Amino acid sequence: MSYFAPRYGFVCDQVVNFEVVLANGTAVNANSTANSDLWFALKGGSNNFGIVTRFDLKVFQQGKIWGGTIYNPIETLPAQIQAFVGLNNATNYDTNGAMINTYGYSNQIGGWAVANLLVYTKRAVNPPVLRPFTDIQPQLLNTMRLTNMSDITSEQIRNSPSGMRQ
Repeated sequence: MSYFAPRYGFVCDQVVNFEVVLANGTAVNANSTANSDLWFALKGGSNNFGIVTRFDLKVFQQGKIWGGTIYNPIETLPAQIQAFVGLNNATNYDTNGAMINTYGYSNQIGGWAVANLLVYTKRAVNPPVLRPFTDIQPQLLNTMRLTNMSDITSEQIRNSPSGMRQ
């Protein structure tokens, strides 16, 4: 999955070519014109078709994004659900807005909390589509900022240390 999926599709949809070593030891390319059935299968089927030694992806230019994490106490759950429904409402759907929503127990605060990792994939501070989340109070932590994707990724990794992910 990707924050860019609403605009560009799944990451596997961006693969234009696989180099694959087949069971008989032959290296082949699989793309829309050569071995297209294998190309299609590798983009979402299984992993028993050979060993992928290379893949080529379509890329796109990406500037600054607005994102970060907001932690709220569990008592904000009704507002969280309302904001989630609004974000996914087909009438107002904004393909630049994305979020990962988690609920969990925090020893640091001594209770349950809601964590929203929010991203807007265009350079816009606190865009309307994410305001229902950013307006929820109280906030235990707010790291929202104008930044780049690698910074958001680093934050996400810091908040989910190895061995603690589910």
